Amino acid sequence: MKESLFKEKVFKIGDLIVIISIVLIAFVILFSTRKGAFVEGSTINIKVNGKVVKTIKVDGNMEGKVEHIHTEFGDNEIMFTKHGVKMVESDCKDKLCMKMGEITSKGESIVCLPNRLVIEIEPGEDGLDVLLH
Repeated sequence: MKESLFKEKVFKIGDLIVIISIVLIAFVILFSTRKGAFVEGSTINIKVNGKVVKTIKVDGNMEGKVEHIHTEFGDNEIMFTKHGVKMVESDCKDKLCMKMGEITSKGESIVCLPNRLVIEIEPGEDGLDVLLH
């Protein structure tokens, strides 16, 4: 009885191909939807104390650009990356805003409470919110 269990193959080559295909398709879907969120035409709103003080339209050559934000509450710097925006410098005490990492999708934000600063991504004017079939 034991010998027959070991001689039988649990997975056939076709099963393995199907499983690998499903995993690859899942990764492609996951990374392609995440990457496309921060696109040309998106808008970065910089708010201080709840009011928009600067609006930046995203264009194709923003990567590496640093934006300095000086307010009565403090100084911050944001840097544009290939897929989003991140806080690279802040004079606040706790530096939590710098630890928040990169924002890449509409609706995401970086908040610096001591400096009363919010960096927020809004979708482009022609961007789709939802696609229904």
